[in-house]
Amino acid sequence: MKKLFALAVCAAAVISLAISSNAFETLPEAERNDSRRNAQEVTFGSEICGSIGSLTDLDVYKYTAEIGREVEVKLSGIPEGKSWFLWVMSADWKELERSAEINSRSQELSFEAEEGVTYYIAVNARNKPKDNFSADGESYTLTVGVPPIIILPDAAIDLGGVEKIVYTTPDPAVPDIEITDKKGIAEVVGMLASAEYEPAKGGGSVGGPSIRFIRNDGYAAGTILPYGGTEFGISIDLSYDETEHRTYVGKGGFWSAEEWKSFFEKNGSAEPVLRIPLANGQEGYSSVNLGSVDRLGFYTSPAAVNPSTEDAELIGRFVEMLAEIEFGEPVYTGGINGGTSITLYSGDAVVFSFVISESGIHHGGWCYPIAEGGWSAREWLEFAHDCDGRFDAEAYAKLFKVN
Repeated sequence: MKKLFALAVCAAAVISLAISSNAFETLPEAERNDSRRNAQEVTFGSEICGSIGSLTDLDVYKYTAEIGREVEVKLSGIPEGKSWFLWVMSADWKELERSAEINSRSQELSFEAEEGVTYYIAVNARNKPKDNFSADGESYTLTVGVPPIIILPDAAIDLGGVEKIVYTTPDPAVPDIEITDKKGIAEVVGMLASAEYEPAKGGGSVGGPSIRFIRNDGYAAGTILPYGGTEFGISIDLSYDETEHRTYVGKGGFWSAEEWKSFFEKNGSAEPVLRIPLANGQEGYSSVNLGSVDRLGFYTSPAAVNPSTEDAELIGRFVEMLAEIEFGEPVYTGGINGGTSITLYSGDAVVFSFVISESGIHHGGWCYPIAEGGWSAREWLEFAHDCDGRFDAEAYAKLFKVN
């Protein structure tokens, strides 16, 4: 498995597979939030640290359901001997649920949320005149839904801040499938966080597809490997040297292999992949994932005109063409002089670089003849022209060895 984890050991001896010092980030209350108009927005899995400062203080939070599901809400940390109440209100401020136990240190309730519907969650103190409040108020913790954490018997995987989920099969010829919409991510994360896990007997079988969770800062929050032994669950790597694999059976709503596959096929978008035949008579392909390409450049020798582009439409057209190419048997050339090299970038990183000529695509001392797909010489030249208006047709014709 790829080394995508940073490990942090918490006081409770829980391992968090996340690029973060906290297993779950607690958000501060954003004052002023005393009405529907000023309500603080929260999402499923939010944990808010708030405070009540007076008998008339009302804290209101706005929750819009990304998907339809049951939402559990918990108010904890209520000072001993005091009565604070928890409410769920509709979008038009009608009471749906309340938890109002007297002198309770916590309040809990749940409600069925409909996809796309807005709800308000309110916290207030019982109007009891003899209650006193400190100058800074008295704090509480409000949790909306299940925190986005996979709780394992001896570890925890923090999935907070995930903005992309990538499904990869062991077959390099099969494109990755991505989930980027909030609804899809919420469904996967919610299922994983709500499921129960127990150590797999005999370790299970490692392999099959891998599922990576990419956070909004670009780092991987973690990778799980669904495995199919006698029971379906997850396999994770808890070490940097890839020696400590642990497997767990998923219970209580954890998806089967077919449910994983069906979900990604229905909701995901396949990443475009350049499939290159293995050289030296080997069977199979190596794959270059083109989904992150955001810039490409043409470089000629001797220098003529070197167009480049960051235009998404042009890059999309280029990537689509590459992904549809079928190559013939690779031929070792040791390199090529002249021609035009094309480099694909993701940010500042090089994704792939090759030289195009009459013979095909040249990379790493090998020529990969194009059997099907690709562009004609004229189409290559026209694309280069679209990338840069300083197009020199005669110079490019010579460099591409086009008559």
